[in-house]
Order: sequence, then structure tokens, then C-alpha cells
Amino acid sequence: MIVPECFNRFGVIRDVMQSKALAMIAVLMLGGFAGVFADTDHNGYDHDVSPSDELGNICGTFNDVFISLDLHPAGGLPGDKTNATVTADYNKSGGALPQNIFEFMYSYVTFAWYRPSTDSWIADATGGIWYNPADDSSLTPVTPRPTPNNALITTWSGGIGTRTVNQFPVPNITVDNLLPGEEIWLVACFAHPMPSGGSMDMNYTVAKYQVSICHTEVDREIEIIPSATQGLPGEPINVTVNVYLNEGDRPGGWRLIRLAWIDSTGNLVDSHQDVEATLVEGTVDPSTGRLTTAGKLQANATLTVPHLPAGTHLDILACSGHPMGQMYNGTNGYHSLDFTVLGFMVVPEVVIGSIGLIGAALGSFILYTRSISRRGVVEQQ
Repeated sequence: MIVPECFNRFGVIRDVMQSKALAMIAVLMLGGFAGVFADTDHNGYDHDVSPSDELGNICGTFNDVFISLDLHPAGGLPGDKTNATVTADYNKSGGALPQNIFEFMYSYVTFAWYRPSTDSWIADATGGIWYNPADDSSLTPVTPRPTPNNALITTWSGGIGTRTVNQFPVPNITVDNLLPGEEIWLVACFAHPMPSGGSMDMNYTVAKYQVSICHTEVDREIEIIPSATQGLPGEPINVTVNVYLNEGDRPGGWRLIRLAWIDSTGNLVDSHQDVEATLVEGTVDPSTGRLTTAGKLQANATLTVPHLPAGTHLDILACSGHPMGQMYNGTNGYHSLDFTVLGFMVVPEVVIGSIGLIGAALGSFILYTRSISRRGVVEQQ
């Protein structure tokens, strides 16, 4: 069985990370703080990087001409599910292979998630990486990359074969570690089994998936009402969120509200808070779960002002839990409210000293004037 080169990359990644850590320590010891943190801000990740440059040659070489992978939806929350449609088109291949050989060779597909920002494959909680839908309908990831025994693409028409894997699992990446609008890649590896065992790598292709902080909806009005729009670090802020629904909506699909502090670059500050809204206006048909009139959901929560410098501008972000919403990607906070962090009033020691001197001088002056007054009274007597 051919061992894909991707697994040899783990050792390389480890060595590179160790070398980079040593380099960072050396620079820090020399006082080069700015250079280190500028280099590691986004780990050198470029959203426009080519998959072939990032991944190299795994499952053959990268190809997006006659094989393709589409995800729908192409963005969501960590732990969501998406639908992956893989396609091979003989008509775009240039005819180097007879059509029947092409259809055989490009029918076998396995998948894996890759994270460009960290240059690493994404494993699930059990450590598995590769998915083999044709052989395992439960979509349990395994390691190392399996040899597919069954064809995933089983229907061909006019030289085009396609297959959709429904409810494909998205990795449950911790949201606190996400970059704004971070993309991860689902890699589709075309490799067919060999009669004597093992497999022959053909090509691979990639689809991008945007993992987000939360779902938002642009076609429903969401109102954010805080007890204050500015506050001191550590101060509790009461927030009320109203979601206005239309007749025919299902309130149950909108009841989950996620609240979060977002900084000016779209990054999550501290951790998010999830609350459940209740229907306070409108009537629901018990047989369908849908509103017979317009309605309103309401949720209440208490947020703590982050410990950030005075004058810092933040957004209070509120997202509904509707599963098909647009994604918040750090640049378009549809439902957010501006908030300013205040600072504690601190009097510098120099000013305190000056106040003390003035106070002492004033006190001496008052005592002096009192003594003069008393002396004048005594002399008059």
C-alpha cells in the first residue's frame, strides 16, 4: 500500500515548530519583541495560498480542472454538518485515458480536513483524520489513510460522475482559537485500489469551508438593548436581545442566542455566552410549531466588561441560533452594538504631591491669619 506523503509532514511540522520556538526565544532574549509577534500574528497564513503549495503532493497532485469538490453550505459553526459533492469530468481531462479507465480510476474517494492557518490536519476526538464514506456510512474518521474498497462515485453520465455525501461532519474546533473568518479545507483524495493490494494515488482537490463564531440573520430584525453602552473593566452589563419573527416562522429555530464581545478586527474577546430566548409575543400553531401572527423572542443575559485599556471600542454581538443564517466573519457584524471600555480615574503621584503642598500652604496661611486677627483683638483691649 502506498503511504501518502502527507503523514510524513507531521514530523516536518514538529521540527519546524520546534525550530521556530527556539528562534522566538532567541529573539526575545535579544529584545526583538516586535519582530516575533509580527511574524506569528496569523502564523503566516494567506487566504489566497494555493493548495498545492500548502499540501504538496498527496494522493498525486492537486487538480481542480477535471475533478471538483463543493460544500453546501460552505460555512458554519464548529461541529456543524455540511453536504460534500464530489465530481469527476472525463470531458475536461484531455482524453489521456480511455473513458472507461478514467471512470474506474476516479470513482474512489476519501476525505480529510486540513487547517491552513496551523499547517496541520484536523483530527477528531479519537485522533482519526481520514473519512471513507463508501466503506463506512457512519463517517468515522480513521488513521492512517484507508484504501477504499468500494467506489464512492457509482453513477456516470456522459463522462461525468458525481456523488453527494450528506451531513458530512465539520471539525469541532474551539472557537476561542479561530481567526476572523478562518477557512479550513476539506481535501478529496482520489486513489483507486490495486488488485494486489494497496492503492494508486491519482489526484486530489480541495473545497474551502469558513468556520465562524456564530450564525447571524440579515432578514430578521434583532434588537440589542444593554443597560449601558460604556463601562469599567469587570463591570456587569445587563443585555436584552429581542428577535422579531414573521408569521409562519418557527420560534424554536431561533430561540438560541449567542452573545459575544468582538474587538475592532473581528476577534472574539474572552468567551461567548449562549442563552435561550422565550416567546413573549405571538401565537404558535401547536400542530406545526409555526407562528400564526408576527412574534417576538426575548433573551436576557449579563455580560462582564473585558479587562482592556480605557477607550477600547468593542461590539456586543448577538446571533440567533437559526441554522441556515449568514456567517459572521469579522467584517460584517449584522447585529452588534458599539461599546466603550472606560478607565478608572487615577491621580498621578506628582499631582497628589502638589495637592498636598497646596493644602499645607493653605492651612499655614489660615493659621497665620487667625493668629494676626487674635493679636489685633488683644492689642485693642
